[in-house]
Amino acid sequence: MNSTHDPRHIVDSLFVFMLFALFATCSVLLIAFGANIYEKTVANFDEHYNLTTSAAYVQEKFRQCDTADSCVVIPYGDCSALRISSYINETEYYTYIYKDDGYLKEMNTKADNKLMPKAGQRLLPITDLSVDDLGNGKFVISIKDDKASEITFTCTSKCDY
Repeated sequence: MNSTHDPRHIVDSLFVFMLFALFATCSVLLIAFGANIYEKTVANFDEHYNLTTSAAYVQEKFRQCDTADSCVVIPYGDCSALRISSYINETEYYTYIYKDDGYLKEMNTKADNKLMPKAGQRLLPITDLSVDDLGNGKFVISIKDDKASEITFTCTSKCDY
């Protein structure tokens, strides 16, 4: 029997197979690198979530100060607190932002109510909150989390002094 095999056919098949193997290997490596980068990004986000969210929360609350004397730093319990005053239907209300029992807390109450710091709403775990009044509506706020990270920022109320 005379077998007529074309040697080019085997080489063509081998080339296509090698090209597919190279494509598969590159695809797996690309997925592995992407998964590694994603894992690092998520870990970094998780590590700084409480700190950045606490800072954003305090900044947003501070931006609600719309009069020259609506934001003050007061002693509150064992620490100092940022007290934001506002009027609703001619009744004065206070919003206290402070640290108590390892948490950033907030409490809203009528101005004449005297509540203890334990009554506040727990927001996020932090280890320290420092609020310093620089005058003219400027405050320096520093927040520390349980991972020994710290963020310090300056806030200025939106009212004209």
